[in-house]
Amino acid sequence: MAKKNKKISLKHLSPIAIGFLIIGLIWGSVKWVEYRTYLEVTNFTYEGSIQIPMDEYAGLIKDITQSSSRKIDLTEIQERIGMHPYVKAVRVSHTYPSTIKIEIVERSALAVLNGGVMVFLDEDCFVMPEVGNLADLKVPILSNYNPNPTLYPTGGKARSVKVQESIQLLKKIKNEYETLYQNISEMSLNTNDEFIIVLVDQPTKIRLGRTNIWAKLLVLREFEKTILGQKRLSDYAYLDMRYNNQVIAKERL
Repeated sequence: MAKKNKKISLKHLSPIAIGFLIIGLIWGSVKWVEYRTYLEVTNFTYEGSIQIPMDEYAGLIKDITQSSSRKIDLTEIQERIGMHPYVKAVRVSHTYPSTIKIEIVERSALAVLNGGVMVFLDEDCFVMPEVGNLADLKVPILSNYNPNPTLYPTGGKARSVKVQESIQLLKKIKNEYETLYQNISEMSLNTNDEFIIVLVDQPTKIRLGRTNIWAKLLVLREFEKTILGQKRLSDYAYLDMRYNNQVIAKERL
């Protein structure tokens, strides 16, 4: 009877032992592959909606990719790529068997500052230098702002208060009144620090004053709805929005 019970126990233990053996083999295989591929990374790929030339990113980690060292520091790669002024976020991962995958989210230009050197600004007011393939990007131009270059550190946020206000306004317009954003050629300040928008079409000048700008743009949007099908904003040479809940319009001759 005891012998029979022993056989039953071995029969129950056998699948468990096999299971541990399989797990051990898998673990060992993974570690071996990890070890081998860790030493033999041969490919670096870049993914994402990327406008900057790949060579520019590759140049930032050239010494790493061409190193004979057996150690590939993913954190170092991520930090270097992340320092590029056009990079908003980056993730670096090891894709087996031999590839390092670099996923990049780039900043998108919301406006360009016109003054000396051309400077692109994203929706968070980060300063991005001009690069060749973005020179023809169609975004609103900011004119008559303080051109002092120390206010626009590359890779950092613009320090001009008026530029910050303008970027916040343009961001809101793009999100909530996109047709107007797409039609803005220029946003500027006059000598009284009043905001002025110039449309792409014709062009039409829209004078917004200094305060309650968004409330005035909501009035403009309602005005545009009332004339829809009869006229367009570009049919007017001038729109004065400086007075609350009023649109003073001058038609083209």
